[in-house]
Amino acid sequence: MGVRDINLTDSNLIYIVVCSYKDDFFIKIGRTKNLYQRIKNIQTGSPHQITNIFVVFSEFGEEIYGLESVFHKLIDQYKMKGEWYLGSEDFFMLFDSILIRVNSGSLGELVFENEDNFSYDEVEILFHTHNYSFSEIEMPIESNDLLLSTQLLKPNDICRRIQEQKGISKLN
Repeated sequence: MGVRDINLTDSNLIYIVVCSYKDDFFIKIGRTKNLYQRIKNIQTGSPHQITNIFVVFSEFGEEIYGLESVFHKLIDQYKMKGEWYLGSEDFFMLFDSILIRVNSGSLGELVFENEDNFSYDEVEILFHTHNYSFSEIEMPIESNDLLLSTQLLKPNDICRRIQEQKGISKLN
């Protein structure tokens, strides 16, 4: 797919940071406007090396706020602590299905089943179709200038990329 320039200090992003330890994958999901500073802070606070970074970009900060909030609530069963999740095949399949539904405008049924857990601001993104995809960020991040993403990925490609980085076949 295509390549995208991402301004590391002024872009509306959801990030997916992957840290690996032995055969486990730990995933941190959050939002930021300053990816460079956020990644530096995460690496400082993590006992494990960051192996992959993926981002979803939007011109609109409110979309990123809503999307991140919906993700956190719908993937809660995989939460370990704070915004850290145990990355497994099931986790990525669920994450993929959420993003596909957001893109098609059909996530509403999942959210409205648990409507007491969501605010209007969080679900406003559900009323539109989108074309969100992930960009994989080249590692290591060494400056706070524009960062070139090597590929735009569909969500199900993330598992494969993590496997390739780690050199194992734990996730399919």
